[in-house]
Amino acid sequence: MAKITNNLGLPQTLVNLARRDRYSRGKSRLSVTQIIDSPRVRVLREKHEDEITTDVSEMVWPLMGQAFHHVVEQGADSEHLPEERLFLDVNGWTISGGVDLQSLGINGAGDHEVIISDYKLTSAWAIMNNKADWERQLNLYAHLVERTKNYKVTGLQIIAVCRDWNRHEAGYKEGYPKAPISMVPQRLWDEAERLSYLEGRVALHQEAQRLQEWGESLPECSDDERWYRPGKLGVVKPGGKRALKVFEWNERDDAEEFAKANKAELEERPGLNTRCESFCSVSQWCEQFKKLKGEEQ
Repeated sequence: MAKITNNLGLPQTLVNLARRDRYSRGKSRLSVTQIIDSPRVRVLREKHEDEITTDVSEMVWPLMGQAFHHVVEQGADSEHLPEERLFLDVNGWTISGGVDLQSLGINGAGDHEVIISDYKLTSAWAIMNNKADWERQLNLYAHLVERTKNYKVTGLQIIAVCRDWNRHEAGYKEGYPKAPISMVPQRLWDEAERLSYLEGRVALHQEAQRLQEWGESLPECSDDERWYRPGKLGVVKPGGKRALKVFEWNERDDAEEFAKANKAELEERPGLNTRCESFCSVSQWCEQFKKLKGEEQ
């Protein structure tokens, strides 16, 4: 279990709450959130579990998310099933998923139907740029519901609570959420697509586990898993601070031509592995991250 520190001297009640984390994937080898995430990160987390340290100041939003789930449970009724964990065997491993909310119904033929909802405390940017992992996560929940309960899933949605919502921006910015809470529909895959994705991801995690046990190099995180932001080329006047124009990395010819025409200089702005730099709890033990840092230097 990760060690919780309190470097900013925040209230002890927050520290106590962080240390009483109720999350459990039950008697399963993988949870849905682990399945859709990087096999390298999962293996390193399990290996260094007792060495990972997290400050409570970095856990504010996850803690608020736990509190919101409690609100959902208190608001449930006979037609809404909250917080159910489901289990399924896939390629010899037991997987599980904790479904935040199932809205229950019965169709004209008397069959059970379900709309699956998942609550997220997130940013306006995420709502405006629907995250791929939201769709993947909810479709795996759909697979679990249909396989274990024999209910037909008819819809998927993220109930997004926007932690940085701004009323002024909501009034003029296209695509900006109109309220602090939004329902964001997700595409429902067919059964074949769900099964193919699930079995493929479990196989990747099983291979990463084998490599770890045999002392071999783990599979590397993809650009998507590292939250990689590509580098840019800025055209800047000598002595200036702000770029006259910013070009993509593959637009070097255009950038050089623009710089020459404006008697300016080309400034290379390297890409950024956002997750590795700021949000990965195992980056200090990651050989891939060390290699990327070396290349940058």
